[in-house]
Amino acid sequence: MRPPLKKVKRDEFEPPPLNQLAIVNARAKSVAARPRAQAVAGTKRRPRNPLKKVKILENFPLDILYEVFSYLHPRDLLNLTRTNTGLRTILTQDDCAFVWRASRALVGLLDPTECLGISEVAFASVLFSNHCRSCGKVVANCKILWPIPVVYCSSCKKLNFREAADRVEAVAEIVGFEVKDLVLFNRMDEDYAQVWHLPQLEKIEAKLVSLPGMDEKRRYVQAQLDYVAAWKEYAPVLEVWMQGYREQMKVEANEARRKRCVAAMAKLRAEGLDLEVDMMTCDELDQFASQRQLTLRGELTDQAWGKIQRVVADFVTNLRESPQPGEKPRFRLRWRMRLVERALRQYRRSKDGEGAERERVGGLRFGDVVAMPAIRALLEDDSPDLTRDLLLTHLADMIPSLSVDWHKECKSRLVSIAEADLKKTAGPFSDGSLTVDLAIMSFRCNGCRSVLRWPEVLGHVCLRDADLDEHPPPAGQVYETEAWQYLQEIGWDQGKWNSRNGRLPALRLVEPALAVITACGLDPATATAEEMDEHGARFYWHDASDPRREKRHSQEGHGHWIRLPEDLAAQARALESAVEQTQHVCTWCYYSSDITHVRQHVQLHHEKGSPRSGEDYYCREKRMGRVAMYSENLRMVDLDAQEQVEAGRAFFARF
Repeated sequence: MRPPLKKVKRDEFEPPPLNQLAIVNARAKSVAARPRAQAVAGTKRRPRNPLKKVKILENFPLDILYEVFSYLHPRDLLNLTRTNTGLRTILTQDDCAFVWRASRALVGLLDPTECLGISEVAFASVLFSNHCRSCGKVVANCKILWPIPVVYCSSCKKLNFREAADRVEAVAEIVGFEVKDLVLFNRMDEDYAQVWHLPQLEKIEAKLVSLPGMDEKRRYVQAQLDYVAAWKEYAPVLEVWMQGYREQMKVEANEARRKRCVAAMAKLRAEGLDLEVDMMTCDELDQFASQRQLTLRGELTDQAWGKIQRVVADFVTNLRESPQPGEKPRFRLRWRMRLVERALRQYRRSKDGEGAERERVGGLRFGDVVAMPAIRALLEDDSPDLTRDLLLTHLADMIPSLSVDWHKECKSRLVSIAEADLKKTAGPFSDGSLTVDLAIMSFRCNGCRSVLRWPEVLGHVCLRDADLDEHPPPAGQVYETEAWQYLQEIGWDQGKWNSRNGRLPALRLVEPALAVITACGLDPATATAEEMDEHGARFYWHDASDPRREKRHSQEGHGHWIRLPEDLAAQARALESAVEQTQHVCTWCYYSSDITHVRQHVQLHHEKGSPRSGEDYYCREKRMGRVAMYSENLRMVDLDAQEQVEAGRAFFARF
């Protein structure tokens, strides 16, 4: 496009007279006297040179360059070879192979390439470049055509993989055996025709024709056979590594994007949009993170934020309409309940180690907090002085003491349940001697029949508001309705503990528990669950081979337990010590999953740009909950028992 013509400055003329005709004549004379604008040659535009600083590296000593290059990613080295001729000459020399090997070591790929017949530069280009080998075009979602170390675009792939019966016959006549052993890729296409990699066939044919004697041809054929065998052995391993590497790159890219979202939310809060950010639901947070302006990989600088601020702020403010004057108290209550959940997260976050795990198992939940009178009075306070920061401060001061009182109340309730059940059984218990940590204090859920101890009984899902959808509060109860609606969003497992009387736990059968504790040599009146776990004794039911008795045993017949010999108990303890599953748990809300999803969860839902292990999440090992022991007579006939033993959840024994 030609540059615009340079405008010539107009000659100044005196103001025209007031008469309209004189004005027209004056304008005509001034136009006639004005010289024409002439085209002026535009100045030559200087092209930008963004790689000017890269050229400075050419003057560096080689030892310094080698040291710097060894800390770069292979993809960065490839980019340098494509952008600067001098650096390309340095990096493609054979003496620079150690630099490429050191760079590969940074990404965890240490396998040698000498036996594969490929240079270090070509090997790095295959793994870390997305350019077509034939035409050089960038290939989106490129895929290496294993076992051939090559990447093609769709058009070049069709040109290079075709039928070649004549060429195959020509090569077969020279070598005297099957050609498929000399090439890395031969497959059947959709028409069931034999398709070959033409560049390989052409190279093999040209090499065989150029060799004068049969001895040279035999040596070349043997070298080609070794080359094909090495790649067929190494390609599957390399393919698995590439899949893991690309998954790791996706994880790092997602974390970088989530970090950008966290920075955007911090800037929105700095601009006074705390209310809009706090009111975003989980689905709205996902929509926020999927905005095109926030999915870029770069860091969100002040300059970048200035370009996208309006779009992002409009998205957040348009998520919900402004409340009507009559709906403002309800909207304020809804917002403050979200602040209660935020304060609960801060309280959980303050725990570490064993305290965090106890809070996860049997800690305070949202339904328990909002049901407390002190919290309700604070949330319903309509004073204009109660700002967001002041409310969070009050909640942070109140929740620890309320948690202690709530645990005391739950303990007394469980003890009263146990005392009522123990009155039916003669036992060595007196009034006031029961505590929740005794070994005898195991409860059974009336809903799912699970056996629960303290504090697991507090976090059991059946003892929460499991039927929220069926029992919404009446329409006139504004506070209960808002709490119910928010529980629908965060999950019914966050409901109030023991809110349904039909779900109350009952004490497990006492007689077999007394017999087991006594057989361990402990006093049932004082033995704790921790002492029983440390004792190491294991028991089994001696009639478990009879299906009818087993069914009766699961319902009521718990009085037939026999202590295992020490050698069999050691086998059981060895299996129990095995880790069945490893999970990572968020310390803010106890969301658990693999480490990738937990880190992404902490970034987006808790606004932590760089989650830290031990602070924002921790690793939890779930060990074997139950070990089965089968008779040796079932080894050859019981397939289920064999599967359990092979999976490491059971063992065969003679008893």
